[in-house]
Amino acid sequence: MKLYTYKDLKNNPEKMKEFRKKLPWNFASYLYKKYELVAKEQGLDKPKYSLSTIRKVAKGERNNEAVLKDLIKIVNAREKVKDIQIRLDKGLGK
Repeated sequence: MKLYTYKDLKNNPEKMKEFRKKLPWNFASYLYKKYELVAKEQGLDKPKYSLSTIRKVAKGERNNEAVLKDLIKIVNAREKVKDIQIRLDKGLGK
């Protein structure tokens, strides 16, 4: 199981490519929805980050620490779930 950190990805294009492949297909809409909910709670009209910004950060075209850290949380959570599934399958003898 490979967990990513902001420090690993910040200025490393090779690791960023590897990281990008592990993002779920709906990562941008998921994260945008999260930002919309936060904006509503704060009484703002629109989210702090747009879908375009989220996608550009994921591609490495733009630097935004907060968005990248949220993307890292998504990927790391998926990696942990996959690891748990593998352990369960081994434990159940599948």
